[in-house]
Amino acid sequence: MIKKISLLILVFLLLPIQIFADNQFPSFPMAFWGTATLNGQPLLSETKIQTFCDDLLIGETTMTENGIYGYSDSTKIKLLVSNCSGNILFKYLLSGSSTSLTGGNEIKYTDGFQSGTTINKNINFITVQSCNITNGTGSQNWNGSTWNDCTWVSCNSGYHQSGNACFVDSTGSGGGGGGGGSTTASTTITLTAIAGDANGDNKVDKYDFALIMSNWGKTGSNVCDFNSDGKVDKYDFALLMSKWEL
Repeated sequence: MIKKISLLILVFLLLPIQIFADNQFPSFPMAFWGTATLNGQPLLSETKIQTFCDDLLIGETTMTENGIYGYSDSTKIKLLVSNCSGNILFKYLLSGSSTSLTGGNEIKYTDGFQSGTTINKNINFITVQSCNITNGTGSQNWNGSTWNDCTWVSCNSGYHQSGNACFVDSTGSGGGGGGGGSTTASTTITLTAIAGDANGDNKVDKYDFALIMSNWGKTGSNVCDFNSDGKVDKYDFALLMSKWEL
């Protein structure tokens, strides 16, 4: 009788070990921390940073401070991520929005899921980028599925802007009064007839918005410096919004 009781106790003791051996222990989550920016500017607090494995949401955190989604301090928040057999894709969800976004550059963690590890990963989502136009530079913005057409920003030296293109400055020659001489005909272009019309197409719309975002914070001569104070800032943005769709 005592042997039977001892045998039953031994079976009950070994049973949990066998179960864990068959199913393995559950994996601990990964943790990410770092900065979160949009076109180099801090994403605002209340923005959610999310991670996906294929189309499955496997992690999410709400930013409590502008530009930071997780902290190295062990007592502060991090982005916890559950198991994933493939690449981990990062997205952002703006406060009040229901659509998670990636920007034009997909940000992924490609080293594979590592249970229990903490990773420092700074993420910068891009929705505006520079592009080339003939004899000048331009800008284009991400519309959610593809990049829009390149829009004029500036022309190279010796060229002037007309519409969404750059053309060579015109020159001429002439003489009179018994003497010869040459003159250079200069072309004067009014680039922004409407305050806020950065690309000179005579209306203030999403393309001008994209330009001011790509030039945000820059100083010196700039097509987006609508109030001519030497920098592109909130006052220029206010002028753009006051003329929106004009």
